[in-house]
Amino acid sequence: MPAGQLFGAAFFLLLAIAALTSTIALLEVPVSYVIDEWGWSRGKAVAATAIATFLIGVPSALASGAVPFFSDLPGAAPDFLSLMNIIFGNYALTIGSLGLAIFVGYRWGVKAAAAEIESEGVTFGLKHAWGFLLRFLAPVGITGILVYIIATQNYF
Repeated sequence: MPAGQLFGAAFFLLLAIAALTSTIALLEVPVSYVIDEWGWSRGKAVAATAIATFLIGVPSALASGAVPFFSDLPGAAPDFLSLMNIIFGNYALTIGSLGLAIFVGYRWGVKAAAAEIESEGVTFGLKHAWGFLLRFLAPVGITGILVYIIATQNYF
C-alpha cells in the first residue's frame, strides 16, 4: 500500500484518541455522581474516581500470567479478567438490560419516556412501535438471551 506506514501511524493515533475520549466519557458518570451526591469538587472527584478505577483494573491487567493468583483461578474461569467478563459482560449487562426494559416499559411508562425524547423538539414517529417492542418483545428476547447464557456456558 502506498504510504502504508503513514496510514498505519494515523490509524493507531486516531485509535488512541478514540480510546482516550471513550475513557473520559465513561469516567464522567461516576465523577458526576460524586460531585452531585457527595458535594466534592470536580478535581477531587476526578482524582478519586480515576485512582479507584485504576486500582480495580490492576487485577485484570495482572491476569495474563504476571501474577499466578490472578492467572490460575479455580473453576471455569481461567483467570481474573475472564471472570470479570463472565460476571459483568454476560450476566450484569443482560440483567441490567432486562431491568431497564421493564423499568421504562412498565414503571416509568412508555408515554413518559417518549415525552422525554420529544422534550427537545424532536419528533418521535415510531413511538407506538417502540413502546410495543420495549414492553413485550424486548423482555422476552433479553430473557431468552439470559436463559441461553445460563444453559450453554459452564461458568459455575
